Amino acid sequence: MGQNLFVVARGPRAKVVDRTEEETVVSDDELFELVGRRLSERPGWSFQPSTTPGGVPSWCLDPGGEPVASVNVAEAVVIAYLPSEDREFRFVGVDELIEWLDAREGR
Repeated sequence: MGQNLFVVARGPRAKVVDRTEEETVVSDDELFELVGRRLSERPGWSFQPSTTPGGVPSWCLDPGGEPVASVNVAEAVVIAYLPSEDREFRFVGVDELIEWLDAREGR
């Protein structure tokens, strides 16, 4: 699948559409992998496994050792958390997350 993906349905399994291919159904794990592919290309982002039993792994932006943002997936929604604001932001797909990050970073 390409980078031109968007989610068209929410729930335990998301329908993800590549504008050049047919609809595909992906699990949260697969959506998290798509998020990881995009975030791993950005400076400062790294995969952080869960250290809490039952917790979820995240992709974190931690330029100085303290995470300033974390991203994970739940029920086909991409969730970004900013600890400094104690706020969650929810996105329908990977492209929407990347657009939001680009706007915050002035790209």
